[in-house]
Amino acid sequence: MPRFSSTLALGVSFFVAFALAAPKRASAEGPTRPLQEAIAVEPGATCLDATMLVEHVETWLETANVDAELSVIVRGSPDQPRTVTFQTLRAGRVIASRRFAPGPERCDHLHAALGLAIAMAIKASLVEEIAGPPPPPPPPPPPAPASFASPLDHPAGSPPLESRAWTVGADALAALATLPDAAFGFDARIERALGAAFDVRAGVLALMSLGEQFQGGPGRFDAWLLAPRLDVCAAVDASHRVRLRGCMGAAVGVIHARGYDLPTPQSSFVRWFAVANGLDLTAAVTKNWSFDAGVTLFLPVARNSIVVRDPSGRVVEERDLASVGGYLGMGPVYRF
Repeated sequence: MPRFSSTLALGVSFFVAFALAAPKRASAEGPTRPLQEAIAVEPGATCLDATMLVEHVETWLETANVDAELSVIVRGSPDQPRTVTFQTLRAGRVIASRRFAPGPERCDHLHAALGLAIAMAIKASLVEEIAGPPPPPPPPPPPAPASFASPLDHPAGSPPLESRAWTVGADALAALATLPDAAFGFDARIERALGAAFDVRAGVLALMSLGEQFQGGPGRFDAWLLAPRLDVCAAVDASHRVRLRGCMGAAVGVIHARGYDLPTPQSSFVRWFAVANGLDLTAAVTKNWSFDAGVTLFLPVARNSIVVRDPSGRVVEERDLASVGGYLGMGPVYRF
């Protein structure tokens, strides 16, 4: 038996089950007309016969009449003998469309398959009429009110500020009691965010004090401090633009002193180590740039002095460094 016969048998059994379960309509519920009038056939190059096709549809529907508003247009291809399309219409509106390309080779099989498909389309249209049309889709939501982006708003695809984990910054420094007198310099640092509230930063600071004098004696000296620094910081947002941060860490470096206008001018280096505690205030300017201001307090672990010795090694002049010092710093910060 050709392969189409098994396919047709499966389709027949499915439709019979569907037809038995579908609700029946009494002819008194509305005007009807014969299927012969409702089905129009344009055979084209196919072997379609209108009378044979209507008989198959009547067999599947178990009635010779159909709703007066229903109509079916069957068109055969003008050049393909096995290509057929049909449309089911209700009151002139297309409610179903089907295409066989290619259809069965034998004419009786083509009429049977096409009649079954038309009957199923008509039966489905009756179920839709009983159930009523589907509810209309809900109206679209009203458009969101227009908003104006500020420099701190992040464009689409741009990560939020908390995910910009790296920061680089540089400050100009004014120090007091870190070197013998007032000193000036700068620091540069890089930071890594550890979540929303914590940071770790590493940097280097440089301070310089020139033309320092010894008390009660001739001669002067210049002093420089160069020290790498490592801190851990905890921050809290004072507002959406301002962040307050406290830091604790340590700085380890060297002090270089060079004397002049002395009987025996000399220069020397001395190790410097201090615990550092700082308080910073950062104000955002754009989503990447901020301005930072802060104070840092240094507590040297060892007391250092700058001395002048005679050729015999005896100390003839001495300047003690303070046991507590600090600086004020201000500068730009870039977050990425």
